[in-house]
Amino acid sequence: MAALSSRTVPLLLLAALLLGAAGMVIALGGSDAPQASAARVDDPEPDAPPASVDTMVADVATATSVAADELGDGRQEVIAYPTEVGGQQLRVVEASSRRPVPFAEVFVGDAGDQWRGRRRDADIAHWAQLLERDAAVRQADAQGMVALPPMRRRLLIAGRAAGLFGVLVVTDAKAEPVLELHPDAMLRARVRDDAGEVVAGVRVALGADLGETVRPLAHAVTGHDGIAVLPHVQLFATRVPPRDAEAERQLEERAQSMRARVAELQARLRADGRLDAQFVARIQEQQMAFVEAMRAQDVDERMQRARAAERRGVVGLATAEAATWPIADFVLVAVVPSAQPTHARVPANPIPKEIVELRLPALGALDVRVVGPDGADLLSPCRVTARVADTRRLPDARLRSLDGFCTASGEKTLGAHLVRLEPLGLGLTLRVQVEFADDDFNFAVDDVVGPSVAGTHEVVVRAPGWFSTVVGRALDAQRVPLAGIEADLFVAGAKGRVEGERVQFDADGRFELPVRLREPTPPYTLEIQARVGDRRIGKLVTMPHVESGGRVDLGEITMADLAALATGTVRNDLGAAMRGVDVVAQVLRGDAWMDESFVRASTDAEGAFALFGEPRTLPMRLRARARGHATAEVDVAFGARVDLTLQRNGAIRAEGFVPEFVGREAMVARLVDVATGEGRDVGVRRPQPDRFEVRLNDLRPGQWRLSLQVRGLLRPLAFAEYIAVPPGETARPPTLDGLDLRGRLFQFVIQARDANGQPMRNAGSPLMVQLHDATGGPQYVPFVWRGSRIELIADQPSLQVVGLATGHRPARALLQAGEGTLTFARIHPLHLTLPGLRALLGPEQSARISLVLDGSTGLPDTDLQAIEQSNGRSRGFQRASLGKSGGAGLGAGDEVSVGLIFNGRYEVVLRIDGPGGRVSKTLGFVQAVLDGTEPPRALLAPDPGIVRAALDELRARQPLDRGRRGR
Repeated sequence: MAALSSRTVPLLLLAALLLGAAGMVIALGGSDAPQASAARVDDPEPDAPPASVDTMVADVATATSVAADELGDGRQEVIAYPTEVGGQQLRVVEASSRRPVPFAEVFVGDAGDQWRGRRRDADIAHWAQLLERDAAVRQADAQGMVALPPMRRRLLIAGRAAGLFGVLVVTDAKAEPVLELHPDAMLRARVRDDAGEVVAGVRVALGADLGETVRPLAHAVTGHDGIAVLPHVQLFATRVPPRDAEAERQLEERAQSMRARVAELQARLRADGRLDAQFVARIQEQQMAFVEAMRAQDVDERMQRARAAERRGVVGLATAEAATWPIADFVLVAVVPSAQPTHARVPANPIPKEIVELRLPALGALDVRVVGPDGADLLSPCRVTARVADTRRLPDARLRSLDGFCTASGEKTLGAHLVRLEPLGLGLTLRVQVEFADDDFNFAVDDVVGPSVAGTHEVVVRAPGWFSTVVGRALDAQRVPLAGIEADLFVAGAKGRVEGERVQFDADGRFELPVRLREPTPPYTLEIQARVGDRRIGKLVTMPHVESGGRVDLGEITMADLAALATGTVRNDLGAAMRGVDVVAQVLRGDAWMDESFVRASTDAEGAFALFGEPRTLPMRLRARARGHATAEVDVAFGARVDLTLQRNGAIRAEGFVPEFVGREAMVARLVDVATGEGRDVGVRRPQPDRFEVRLNDLRPGQWRLSLQVRGLLRPLAFAEYIAVPPGETARPPTLDGLDLRGRLFQFVIQARDANGQPMRNAGSPLMVQLHDATGGPQYVPFVWRGSRIELIADQPSLQVVGLATGHRPARALLQAGEGTLTFARIHPLHLTLPGLRALLGPEQSARISLVLDGSTGLPDTDLQAIEQSNGRSRGFQRASLGKSGGAGLGAGDEVSVGLIFNGRYEVVLRIDGPGGRVSKTLGFVQAVLDGTEPPRALLAPDPGIVRAALDELRARQPLDRGRRGR
């Protein structure tokens, strides 16, 4: 259950931050919650603080300095001076009377100190408890005033007095903060076994009943008296928004509509065996299911966001509506896997002072032996967790959420054969999870049979088939086992690193390294390096073939002192020694240099480094890397001394003017490294609507090429061919810096109209615009219509454009910058008659007739990508959208009507579909003249042999996935 607490703490910290900023404290209340199955409330006991809380309370410091090691609990004492430079004065009051609380204890931390990452146990789930444990104690004076330290981000404050506790988050350094102390509350739960005896060491979880689920909040462990104490539970009060009846009604209506539509589509599928009908029906069904799922998810997410907002204090008590929301009841759960979670409902208003009794069912224990695929015991330490496998056995959703709390975990130490999991309910089928320090090797085993009677039951959990291990026994030069030391183990193959970990040797010097082979890359080597005092020892071992799921036993390995593989220094181009530079050895494997990951070092204050390891048989070099500097490599021989120089990175700056109509993301710069030829696009900043700025940092010193352009245009607006970037300096290319583009870019706003002057929407084809490339040659570039409108930016004042739309003549115009209109004239479709085709195909065979222009349109007519200038997104167009082809389905007769764009000779293609895919056959050619006053007609008698050959080919094919349907 440690993971439960770690998930809870970030949410509660955020809640406290937001609530503190608004000056709010959550109140207590009550609501419905799941009924307890085996729990009751015992007689009240004296309302005294438990021992576990007392241990968290340290002696209040006086105004004199106290050494940190004298406090005894790890706190760093801060003296409560009357004022602190840059700090504030905090007033501590009792919430109901607003009276000062003299000599209250106050704990202060800054959010920048990341208190969420300081937990040393899983039982603390609120940052206020962390402050109690780890922060310095500040004592208020007789007027309830206490000095606060200067704020860096925001101050987290907890305070306590006799029977009172409060929290506050200060975000305004100029405010006068007031910490309100409210009555403190705790929950106590006593856990007994089926015989009525108290059980120590059982974790008890605190949850909030949210209706559909129970959210985990905090944990505590029972002591020798069987009692678990959960302090400051008033901090966990959770308001629950009421159910949205209207949203749930709409969701149910949509669900019913979707189910009816799916049933209708399924009926169509059964009644209509034609492929096209099946294809369309399946697509429609998928679309309906997808849309409904999205709607359901939207409703669910809105409800969850409302609840999460209240839990985090976003809604809080600031609104009258939220103040009426009920507070969720608490649920106490014994964290023990069992057939039914042992839990008790606890009201949140008022919080009971009585001890809550939790009665466990009959219990047993499980000894788990973790073995490899070959059955040999695993040496490596790991964590083993068991939970009930069948989470669906419980009918109630809230009980199922409680079931997720209930796990049993144990740590298998290095070399141990068994790990004990207890307590566990009897007669369970379990899912056992095994977790290692490297989560790449985690695995789970289902259907593990738990204990059926009281006592301990042993089971074997076998690692999956991909789990390989390398084992051995390490000895020193005197052949004495290297007991208990840590060593770095690195397995390499022909392509470099395979696995590497830091492992610990057991008392006999044995070690085990889990390995997961993604692909076989022999030959393999194992390198071991370790420190023994001031000595560095190691060994490079050639391994036999490693197989997935295998166990490689290397036997005894005698370690020896390692000589320096290479030594040297690293300085920058100014000659200054560099500290913290990463220096790693690389070897040439094949045609690529690869890191020897464990042969690396970091330079000291003098810039010196030393790499240790055994000699390599492959060519070797050193690579030195540091932030803000160019990487340096140098070939090296074994034992050599090298002095490396890292040049400081430089920068390029350029800024200028641009027309305001150019979108913020319409401009892009292209940066090319002259030495390597590698290039990349970089963003252009727009600090003001009429200005642009290029800021390129961390550039390797050398020659660079930079160009500036607008997305979608073919030629750059300006470029700098060779930019010399000196080490540590900023270059400003004169051809780009100070550039004024306000007279060189032009805006075009083009409206698409039909012959009647009405806006024509969804042309389906791009607008082809003639632009000039870098050589001055003209090329057509596609742009996408947005409804009936296109806005584009060009580097020329006039544009030759061609508009395409199926069933319309090509609309050609020469447009000037500004607003313009492109008029589309409708043309008749081609009526093509194919006498006898339906009879040859049969009444049930679906078919499509495609007409493909036999020749060029004069425009690009292959697949094109149109770039949106505003954001750089692209959209593809196929040949049917470019006037190259058209098509229509063949109905019950022999005639099809096909919308086209260009006059010309067209190839007539028959396309038929079946379970084996699609078959296409050319039937002949027809001439189409589309710009006459009468509807054009054409006649083509299909060859029966061609049609029958197509049908035979379709029947002979084996069923396979259908590809994309084209025209």
